Amino acid sequence: MNTDIEYDNILRCKSNPNLLQTIDPKIIIKGSGAKFISCEDREYYFQSRRLPIHENILEFSTRYPDEEFIMEILNVDLYCSVMRTITYKNGECKILKVEPVFYYEYSSQLKEEIGIDRFNFFLTKINSFFEKLKDVFAQEWLESEDALENKKHEEISIQLEDEKFRIVATWDYCSHISIKGLYKVTNQTLWELIDKHSYIPTNPTNYENKPDNDPFGNLPF
Repeated sequence: MNTDIEYDNILRCKSNPNLLQTIDPKIIIKGSGAKFISCEDREYYFQSRRLPIHENILEFSTRYPDEEFIMEILNVDLYCSVMRTITYKNGECKILKVEPVFYYEYSSQLKEEIGIDRFNFFLTKINSFFEKLKDVFAQEWLESEDALENKKHEEISIQLEDEKFRIVATWDYCSHISIKGLYKVTNQTLWELIDKHSYIPTNPTNYENKPDNDPFGNLPF
């Protein structure tokens, strides 16, 4: 296990949204080695290394036993960034949601060849599909702490086309989605890779020809 991983910790008080603004954030993270970054929209944002500030929030919640706190914990990792949403009340906690924070990887050559506006159009469609796909696995991720990090299902790919370009996006690992592109050979039905080093999966889900159709023991995870 990587013990040098970074965490973003975003804390808010659900039952009393103004409470945190009356509390010195340094008191909350005392002894944890975490850093207080900012307060925005009545939420405290902390950064920590090696461990999230879970134990601190458990202890902190006992000082306000009638209040309910919500914290979002994101482990910052290129291929496996996972957001966990946890509720805390009077020293007890419960995980509400576990989900990946997707990272889309593509070559600069692909974006330049297609054009920024058209590429962003494709990317919006791709992001919408994969965000909705989270709902399919939501309960599985919640029930098994390792289900997301050790994603066992086959690669999931979708394909978008217009009259010039074909884009294939593949969810290949935890939070990582690779995007590859092809261009149509003039006056032929053949397609060639824009980036010659790209790998294209053999059976992507095809969207119509026009994209317009569209030591951690006490942690609860």
